[in-house]
Amino acid sequence: MSNILQSDIWARFQESNGHTVIRKSGNGWSYLATVEGGATGRYLYSPYGPVASSAVAFDEALTSLKEEAAKLRCLFVRIEPTESAIWGDQDAAAFLARRGAVWLLARCSRRTRRLLIFRALRTRSSRA
Repeated sequence: MSNILQSDIWARFQESNGHTVIRKSGNGWSYLATVEGGATGRYLYSPYGPVASSAVAFDEALTSLKEEAAKLRCLFVRIEPTESAIWGDQDAAAFLARRGAVWLLARCSRRTRRLLIFRALRTRSSRA
């Protein structure tokens, strides 16, 4: 079972709050993503996603996410994959880095004392 943040209930909740919701799926992968941000720029966010059964399926999901982000003129894609089947025995951070992921934000929650890490994939080349 996937996380509630990848469910139809969450999609309906986000839509009722005025968010644009994108739902896509393919062979071994799926995701729910919302358009976030404001005046400083928009991004496509897939909380606890995409969900994928393998590295190949994950790569297909990333391609789809980046295509959707480009159509919606988003600056980047924020992902939070949690399925260990995606990277298998590999280090998750290294696996994602090889696919163009960069650390967007890392912060420590005072209440949980856990490090929360969010990942993003660039949709456009950086301009200096």
